[in-house]
Amino acid sequence: MKILKNLKNKLGRGKKIKKWLVLLLALVILYLARGQFIVATVNKQPISRWQLIKALESQAGTQVLEGLITESLITQEASRKGIRISLEEINQEIETIKENLTAQGQDFDLLLQMQGIDLEEVRKQIRIQKTIEKLVGEDLEVSQEEMAEYLEANKELLPEDQEGLEEQVKETLRQEKLNQAIQEALANLKEKANINYWQKL
Repeated sequence: MKILKNLKNKLGRGKKIKKWLVLLLALVILYLARGQFIVATVNKQPISRWQLIKALESQAGTQVLEGLITESLITQEASRKGIRISLEEINQEIETIKENLTAQGQDFDLLLQMQGIDLEEVRKQIRIQKTIEKLVGEDLEVSQEEMAEYLEANKELLPEDQEGLEEQVKETLRQEKLNQAIQEALANLKEKANINYWQKL
């Protein structure tokens, strides 16, 4: 009887120790993961991640969501048409951007840092831009007639030095056509797509 009683006491103590260990482990996990729940404290008053997310959603949620929908439409259409952008193309574009910024006396890395953007985000944006350009801009041409009309309409605004002017005008007109084609293509993709909004922002 005494042995049985001692055994029961030990088991009872073992259960209590187990409960304390579980509680201690839960507290350690909560402490380590506090950044997942609490993003800041103001005079010991916590600001939760949920509060931050709700504030961000109310300020820019619709714009960000529409951006994600657009990216998804572009990616799906590119996949359907077998369009891929290589890492080499992306890196080449980054080098061009760096060269242009250096020519203007600006530093690429510093600019990213100031805007709070990392290189991976830049690569992603370039991939999306190049993808949509390949989707709509492969066959875009600027005719001599269009260039002549532009030069005539803007002759008072254009510089007198004509060197390289034709190439600049051609690129300007091509960019205008490309932007218009992109807007039309995105509107068309969105119209055809089955988009369901599950949460109102």
